[in-house]
Amino acid sequence: MKIKFACPICQSYTFRSPEDIGDICPVCFWELEGFEHENQDTPKYGPNGDLSVAQARVNYQKFRAVQERFIKEVRHPLESEKNL
Repeated sequence: MKIKFACPICQSYTFRSPEDIGDICPVCFWELEGFEHENQDTPKYGPNGDLSVAQARVNYQKFRAVQERFIKEVRHPLESEKNL
């Protein structure tokens, strides 16, 4: 299946669909929870623990990863993953 869904944190097109719960974005290390469009300031305590969507976005701008501890796990977006 073609990649066509943007990560809710880094906006890179790294997911096949918003239903790919459990998939991890290789660009920012966000794990899709299925709750990303609910209150984005409130952590859901799912696979991303106590990290809210809003805080993950701030962290991505600062560290290029959803948490500083994941810096070594991420990569830059490929050309085909960028929001053009």
